[in-house]
Amino acid sequence: MNQNINNSYLLSNNRVLSKHQQVAPLGEVTMKTTQWIAALSLLALSSNVLAQESADKKYAYLLGTAVPTQAAQRTIAITPNTKAVNVTGGETVQFTVGDSAFAWKFDVAMTVSSFELNAVAPAGLLAQTVRAYVATDPQYLNP
Repeated sequence: MNQNINNSYLLSNNRVLSKHQQVAPLGEVTMKTTQWIAALSLLALSSNVLAQESADKKYAYLLGTAVPTQAAQRTIAITPNTKAVNVTGGETVQFTVGDSAFAWKFDVAMTVSSFELNAVAPAGLLAQTVRAYVATDPQYLNP
């Protein structure tokens, strides 16, 4: 590159910048970059929260199927102290919570061994988190 560039500045990436063009001070560039990173991080975080919330319902089919309470094979009462329930894959269970009830058929995906029952219970029915531990469906066990 020509060493006699009048009224120009040579930048580190071999770009020539005229004397009249302005370069943002390094501190300003760093501040704008930091602001962009913060804004993008906040956006990613908020979309993760929304995605997780909708994923619970979106992938509920991997956890089984809602069924009428009359179809249940057994009933489990959920009290304020209930933290977990044990069920078997393929089983249909009615859950009673106070005066309310719902039933779930645990035809879960093979990779599911437990999940939060709150993800499939009617909205607002469970006051606390209740984990359902799902034993392997006997029809899939080797004889």
